[in-house]
Amino acid sequence: MALAFSYFFFNLLRPFSGNGSALKMLRVSTAKGSTIKHLHNTIVINFFNNHIQVNTVMRNYFLNLGFLVLALSSVSANAEDVAKDAIPPKIMDQFYKRHPNAIEISAEKKTHFKQALYEITFKEEKDKEKIIELYRDNGRFFVNANNVTGSNMMPAVAYDNLKATFDTYTIKEAILVVNPNGVGEEYDLTVNASGNDWSVIVDHNGNITQKERD
Repeated sequence: MALAFSYFFFNLLRPFSGNGSALKMLRVSTAKGSTIKHLHNTIVINFFNNHIQVNTVMRNYFLNLGFLVLALSSVSANAEDVAKDAIPPKIMDQFYKRHPNAIEISAEKKTHFKQALYEITFKEEKDKEKIIELYRDNGRFFVNANNVTGSNMMPAVAYDNLKATFDTYTIKEAILVVNPNGVGEEYDLTVNASGNDWSVIVDHNGNITQKERD
């Protein structure tokens, strides 16, 4: 019976005893005729020590995994394309009242001046330039936006901040959004750097306030 008991706990300890210390203790204890109680206590202590180590490793693994998921989820949180059918009806009702003949309608979710908005791009006629308007969630018109790509309207420090952030970059699109409820404006940029497009918001002081991968 003692031999069977020893063999059972030998197999129990084998996955946890990478340095063989628990196995050596088992052999020595058995060879000296130690009591079953002493052997049991030794095995339990080693088992729980190894169990705690495994739990610590797994906890650290899942903690690091969680940070990675949060980091990845933060990307693309600002700019989000919205299908025309997914634009809230309240917004579309107000939009069509203003522009009953609008065509080539597209939309994105945006955040400007700490407000969640829908940016709607469209044309009044096929050969006309695109128009950009922003609406609140409740359907109310917020403000017009203007495409200022290539006009160098941003403060000079904004270009320094872009250089510090991306090193080599190209501004594919720049949209000026003026705050209708106070002083200030923001620049909604589409920046290409290292083969990736980024949605970047720059405030009126030239500071980058949001940076999300498209």
